[in-house]
Amino acid sequence: MSSLVHRLLAPLQSPARPQWVRTAGLQLQVYLFIWALFWAICLVGVALAILIVDQFGTVNVSIGQFVRNGPLVWFVYVVAMLTSAALMIPHVAHGMTRRSFGRGALAAGLVNALLHTIMAAGLIVVEGALYARMGWQHDMAVGPEYTAGVWEGGIGLLVLDYGLATVAAGVSGLLVPMAYRRLGGLWGTVTLPLTMLPLITLLLTTGWSDPAAGWHVGTALGTAISVVPIVAGIAVFPALTRNVALSRT
Repeated sequence: MSSLVHRLLAPLQSPARPQWVRTAGLQLQVYLFIWALFWAICLVGVALAILIVDQFGTVNVSIGQFVRNGPLVWFVYVVAMLTSAALMIPHVAHGMTRRSFGRGALAAGLVNALLHTIMAAGLIVVEGALYARMGWQHDMAVGPEYTAGVWEGGIGLLVLDYGLATVAAGVSGLLVPMAYRRLGGLWGTVTLPLTMLPLITLLLTTGWSDPAAGWHVGTALGTAISVVPIVAGIAVFPALTRNVALSRT
């Protein structure tokens, strides 16, 4: 698997490429390998859960939705955090600039978020088709009241929600360790509400399958609440990487 990923991304590692492109390619090797493992586990888990529920009960709620509401966001966050924390020193030690690390890390993180969005949204769409074929209720919430599934809610809103979720998690994951490296332990901790803001606001915003009111991701207010911290984080991250002292943690 790792050799396949390496071959796929080999063109990005050419010395003729800009430093930030090579940086993005290197980090994407890490992201893609972990992405494949994550979704292999999730797909098997969802399939087994559906089979077990069908065998011993009634399938009347989406199983795939729990990937988004459970492991996906925090998994993307943790992997981005580890990548940001671990690869900065080797990057500079190989003679590349901090600026190229900032740009490359953001590019790789956004591609990683896109790949997770495609898989997460695709899982819900395929699951919805399976449920419709089997005559099962594709409910998006546990409880007596039916919550509309993907066919009623719309695929566009689904992709928007999952895209914002994964990008927010990735941006916060990049920001947190870089703030600690740049500002030190005390101020890195003090600024956690800011570096975690993209992810926090995402968690406060209601998802695509919830009623479209207030901070719902499908409303102008809900989208703005999610997008503004993400854009701010993307703008701040390169500034944090410039001239950062690599000896500080």
